[in-house]
Amino acid sequence: MTPSRRTWSDSQHMEEDNQVRITRRIAALLTAGVATMALAACQSGADPSSSAADDAVEATTSEAPRDGYTALTAADFVERSTAAQADMSTMRYKATLSGPAAEAQGLTGAAMEGAVVTGETAADTAMQMTMEVEGATFDMMLVGGDFYMNMGPITQDMYLHVTGEDASRAELEAMMEQLEQANISGQTKAMDGAVSEVTELGTETINGVETHHYAVTVDLSKAKDLESLGIDKAAAKEMGTMEFEYFLDAEDIPHRVVTTIPDAGQDLVATMDITDQGEPIEITAPPADQIIDPADMGM
Repeated sequence: MTPSRRTWSDSQHMEEDNQVRITRRIAALLTAGVATMALAACQSGADPSSSAADDAVEATTSEAPRDGYTALTAADFVERSTAAQADMSTMRYKATLSGPAAEAQGLTGAAMEGAVVTGETAADTAMQMTMEVEGATFDMMLVGGDFYMNMGPITQDMYLHVTGEDASRAELEAMMEQLEQANISGQTKAMDGAVSEVTELGTETINGVETHHYAVTVDLSKAKDLESLGIDKAAAKEMGTMEFEYFLDAEDIPHRVVTTIPDAGQDLVATMDITDQGEPIEITAPPADQIIDPADMGM
């Protein structure tokens, strides 16, 4: 290998590693509320109820529930909301970041969208995510147990194929595990036994669906699965509680989830819109002519 080739390759690897770190960080932040992505009104003045899709929201604040509808409580929130999603193995999502912490980190407007098809096994499970952050666009897929990643100019606008034998697989698996937190049902289950307060705030129309708007407080000292909530033990101890907003339809299915996370003394707000729950979704691997050989990237 000539010195010039080595310099180019090293530079490419450094840039790629940096982009992967950025991608993992944004994926973790978005899917935390996605809860998740997000998966509580922002105490610092941001308005999370309008941060994801202003044009799709028609607020009709109402104190009284519709006829025949029984509001959720702290005692039954997890049971009812997870039961409503039990048979829904597919969904599409769009998520954004906002709030003072996002602004301070240059992440305001960072967006992620994709789809999830949950199967019986890893081979049956498929995920797709497109992310735009800091002027870069990433497209990642998990299909048939293999990863495909398009990182723009870094991969020459083609997909890098990562199989079980590739050294970079562990890094991608960790990232995709974070993306799996976009499964709202799994995140809601992680709140079991830890929901301390549920308040119905009224109704709002989200993407054409009338929903009941709830503020949900989770006591993190009682949460048994902090990882699915997107935080670790140290953060949980410091935060004490975690605030969510859920927008559920008459059948308790979520159409928007907002999560507020204190970050270095500032609020980070992640907002996720969920659509096509339970609808047929097909995620397929890129065609062969869109896949790049690592050797062509100097790897």
